[in-house]
Amino acid sequence: ISDFMDEGFERELRTSSRHHDIICCPISDPAESTLPNVGTVELEDPETGNLYWLDTASAVARKTYEQAISSQKSSLRNILNRNAIDSIDLNTEHPFVDEVRRLFKTRQMRSRK
Repeated sequence: ISDFMDEGFERELRTSSRHHDIICCPISDPAESTLPNVGTVELEDPETGNLYWLDTASAVARKTYEQAISSQKSSLRNILNRNAIDSIDLNTEHPFVDEVRRLFKTRQMRSRK
């Protein structure tokens, strides 16, 4: 898994947040957090077209995938925190309404201080 953010992403985000009220809403699906054990699969890099074989039965491959997903989420969270950008972590297994309410309640309390 390659870095999911282009070079300059944080700089552009910081610039935009100076002029706009940005709320980041990353959406996660638990099915995408783990690599299922389906044997050997062929993968294509969409940027280069290179083909790779991956043995999903390998515990090391599955653990590496999970760590990469976790690292990407952590990197995004750190960038948002550094730039004081609010976010709502949405999950396909849960309704989003409560998360949206919580964010706006937090913003309201923050503005009162």
